[in-house]
Amino acid sequence: MFDTRPSKAISFVKQRPTVLDQLPLDVIRVYIFPKLDYESRINLNLCLPPWDRLSKKMNPVSVNTHDRLTTVPEIKKYLDKLNHYHIRDNTKRLKLIIQMFCLICRPRYINMTQYNPGFRQTLFDRLEHFKEEAPKAKVDINLKVRLVKVMKRLKNKLMNNPCKGQEAHFVEPLVFV
Repeated sequence: MFDTRPSKAISFVKQRPTVLDQLPLDVIRVYIFPKLDYESRINLNLCLPPWDRLSKKMNPVSVNTHDRLTTVPEIKKYLDKLNHYHIRDNTKRLKLIIQMFCLICRPRYINMTQYNPGFRQTLFDRLEHFKEEAPKAKVDINLKVRLVKVMKRLKNKLMNNPCKGQEAHFVEPLVFV
């Protein structure tokens, strides 16, 4: 039926008294927290009641920068496989291209194209190139159909996520204060 128990955020029950109970919250936040590393801050925060916990969100610019720093190597792996290994088998090559385009369709990778106009334009050029070359490829028809579907989905996502201007400048990644 109805849950008559009080909310956990409101009804915090202390298990046992600690030294932290005797310290003012300002002392904990101003003098102790800055001296701790990230993991220790989390553990200390968990020792405090929910209404006293310190919550600090990440800077959105740092989040975007971190995403860019982690997504670029993933795409580079696919490009290295396509460029340096010279896959001669068209089936393997198209499967790798499909995997790469599916990866770029994910939200983190699409966001990367908003801040990198050069990469965005290269994607549009490659999509046009494969649109012309896909019918000529001597591979299974199902693979061609899958490639065309993925390319169409990627192009729609690129069109729906317009470029946000110039190349974004990098800031310090993952800044917690």
